[in-house]
Amino acid sequence: MSGRREADIVVVGAGAAGLAAAAAARAGGLDVVLLEAKDRIGGRAFTDPTGLPSGPFDVGCHWMHDASENPFTAVALATGCGFRNKTHPGRMPHWLALGGRLADAAERHAVADYYAASFEAIRAAGERGEDRPALDVIDAASPHYPLFHGWCAAIMAVPPARLSTLDYATCLDTGENWPVERGYGALIAAAFAGAEVDLNCPVRRIDRSGPRLRVETDRGAIDAEDVILAVSTTVLADEAIRIEPGLPDDVRAALDAVRLGHAERIGVSLDAKLDGLGDHVAGHILTKAGDEIGLMIHEFGRAELTGYLSGDLARDLGSAGPEAAFAFHRDALKDIFGSGIEARITGWAASQWSGDPDIRGAYSAARPGQAALRARLSEPVDERLHLAGEATHPNRFASAHGAYSSGLRAVSAVRARRKAAGLE
Repeated sequence: MSGRREADIVVVGAGAAGLAAAAAARAGGLDVVLLEAKDRIGGRAFTDPTGLPSGPFDVGCHWMHDASENPFTAVALATGCGFRNKTHPGRMPHWLALGGRLADAAERHAVADYYAASFEAIRAAGERGEDRPALDVIDAASPHYPLFHGWCAAIMAVPPARLSTLDYATCLDTGENWPVERGYGALIAAAFAGAEVDLNCPVRRIDRSGPRLRVETDRGAIDAEDVILAVSTTVLADEAIRIEPGLPDDVRAALDAVRLGHAERIGVSLDAKLDGLGDHVAGHILTKAGDEIGLMIHEFGRAELTGYLSGDLARDLGSAGPEAAFAFHRDALKDIFGSGIEARITGWAASQWSGDPDIRGAYSAARPGQAALRARLSEPVDERLHLAGEATHPNRFASAHGAYSSGLRAVSAVRARRKAAGLE
């Protein structure tokens, strides 16, 4: 960005939304500056290629949701990037540990039935137009509720008490959730390889008082006709980027209503696979303290145990540091597999999205009673300022392909404005 002072569009944030927006705008002949605070592209989609001795580790996005409708599936096929395109047989979980012991088949089926009934009750309430806490419509007195509390948060990033029934029902999902062998983050990075991005360039302030928008960074300011903000709702709600004059009240209300929830991934490599468990086994753990951990066992045949933490547990451990998250996961594994498993650990990696100042959480969830405010995020803030990102998609939120689509939507709005103003 050295010496750069003007552009048609400034895109802030080089996650899937910002990358898609910049690529589409450039393909249409517009002069674009894409700014990213981090030293890499991808945002919440990031694969550490050397994260584990057993293979690459998806620090963020891992599953290609809605795979038959997901644009990144075509990229994976075109590049020969492997993925698992088979769903799990039956219902979750297929392996279950309760308070340090393995559950039997009857217990697993009972938990699966409770999960299914609870999610159906939440969806049914939302489809009736009810916007209330999911906790209100399920059997919270069930002995299986502590497990569901964590699993619900794993899917929606918030526990039932903070999940809107209407938001849940609005979220579309084909059920085709395919993990990418070399990493979903790596796939998205490959899709935008060669993109022109100014890395390590956080935006501090946007002045929208003049005839052109001024975007101020540590490297200087850029004047632009339009700005697309492809950063998280929590970053904007916290005013980590100052916007002056301030955002309209309805936009601020929507950002506050649709903040990010919390989820973290923890990968552990072992010296060899555990006997008798099989490959790509999805399980759940209810720890002795009553916390739920999602567990993927031997994914892609690797000697790995990947844990998934969510909700308040993820928030606390994601802010405490990676060592705290690893210690929690390790101790849970020791309770189940015995203390000897610690000596078999050859490496580990943990995400820290909740403590990341550029992200501040996992994916968006509307507060109960405020789900309708999400729609405001997909509309222009004003005629020159637009929002993009997974939270702004009306029904594919909490997904990388939803973020991608939102970037294209924002560019379409910019192009329409420019055409009406005679700029194209």
